[in-house]
Amino acid sequence: NWAGGSVEGIDQTFRVEQGDGTIVSVSGLIATNAAVLPGDSGGPLLDEHRRVIGMVTLGRQAGVLHRTVGAAAVPADTVLGVVDQINSGRSTVDVHIGP
Repeated sequence: NWAGGSVEGIDQTFRVEQGDGTIVSVSGLIATNAAVLPGDSGGPLLDEHRRVIGMVTLGRQAGVLHRTVGAAAVPADTVLGVVDQINSGRSTVDVHIGP
């Protein structure tokens, strides 16, 4: 199931409401006007050549505030950096490894 759209901006900051009602800012994302559906998070954001450029992370359904775009994605380079970090077993404030 593909949702067409275009990139509306890179290195964007979104304000997101978490489950407990607090609002956090998430930066460095790709903004797109693609129609994201619940359950699309974790899926690929593809360019016109079907190359992966990011991982779908947020949509209006996920509590994105003050945006009219359909979704936000973490850039592929960032995702691969986290994968490398997990594979190496290095925990940080942002990435927890283990139970």
